Amino acid sequence: MSLPISEWKHKGGTSDRKCTCGTWKEHWLNFSKKSWPSFCSVAFCSNAAEVGAHVTNQNSDKEWIVPTCKVCNAKSTQETFDLSGSVTLVPANQAETCAK
Repeated sequence: MSLPISEWKHKGGTSDRKCTCGTWKEHWLNFSKKSWPSFCSVAFCSNAAEVGAHVTNQNSDKEWIVPTCKVCNAKSTQETFDLSGSVTLVPANQAETCAK
């Protein structure tokens, strides 16, 4: 499935969610099979990537994890943003990943 880079939103109510990987950053690292990026995955943000953020898109029924800075991760769940074209999305659903 090809997902667009535009019209992403943060998923609200996820700050208390736990992952068996330890952190959502570790979850992304474990299932992306890539190195942690230097920069936030939000387009035009040049801050360092710090956390694994839960994001959604109207073109997908899944929640995804992407590396973001803490500033972008704190954006309103109503605010849409674009992702950089090189971002790797990892499913947030543990049944598809670490709980298999």
